[in-house]
Amino acid sequence: MQRLPKRCCTVMVVGPLSLHLMPLKPPTPENQAVLDAAKIWFEDKIIENHIKNTLKLADINEFNINPLTVWYLAKFVDGDVTARSIAKALILPRVLGVSIATSLGQHLQRFITDTLVTAYGSAASGMDIDFTDRLDGLKKYAQLKLGPNTINKDDIKTINDKFNSVQNLLKANGESLSKSHFAVGIMFGEEHEVNNWYRQLRDDHGWELYVGKQFWWRLTGDEHFLDRLVDVIRKSTENSAASTAIETAIEKLSKDPYIQKLANRFTENI
Repeated sequence: MQRLPKRCCTVMVVGPLSLHLMPLKPPTPENQAVLDAAKIWFEDKIIENHIKNTLKLADINEFNINPLTVWYLAKFVDGDVTARSIAKALILPRVLGVSIATSLGQHLQRFITDTLVTAYGSAASGMDIDFTDRLDGLKKYAQLKLGPNTINKDDIKTINDKFNSVQNLLKANGESLSKSHFAVGIMFGEEHEVNNWYRQLRDDHGWELYVGKQFWWRLTGDEHFLDRLVDVIRKSTENSAASTAIETAIEKLSKDPYIQKLANRFTENI
């Protein structure tokens, strides 16, 4: 097999349909430092908190159990209604649902402002970060969103009003900026995946919209930074004890007297 030149590295390039390996030049020292910090950040902030919150689910008081669906969901998830399948049906939606995405979005914004020298938390009301765009050199006031389908129709007016308000305030203070200085940054996804509400902010109201790879490119100056970040996070998951935490929580919850009672009641009525 031909060896790659030492100046290159290989990362997993993420597309909408596939993953493939592609040789890349190494990142700048500045961006490498950000990537090194990202590995520690993901392990300490995302994985560790997720495991801690998963273990909390061994407590029956963490749930409001719906008696109309609990047996069906237990059967659906495990093919049978037992104390274990009930516990699994309760826990899995919580640990695999929106909470981890919400946590990622909140922590990722803080990570950006803590580690990138050209981005910082915005003092402008309604903005998440201010950053220097590495492609056009302009200062940008940005709202950050995690994915391409995270706003709805009502959010259009809210976001548009916030951008207008900041633009007008800056103008009143002697700084007249065009709409090119205001952007919605979507932290992952592809251009074709963004919903119609995002498109309206760009096409009807004229605000900038940076999606996934382009957002990180403008933020870091590295066209492949998102690919590198995905690869760093992949490496962070290699030694994760998350599956052990899920198993521990399910096992403990299944031994709760109320869960046992639910399982026995189903069996008695067969």
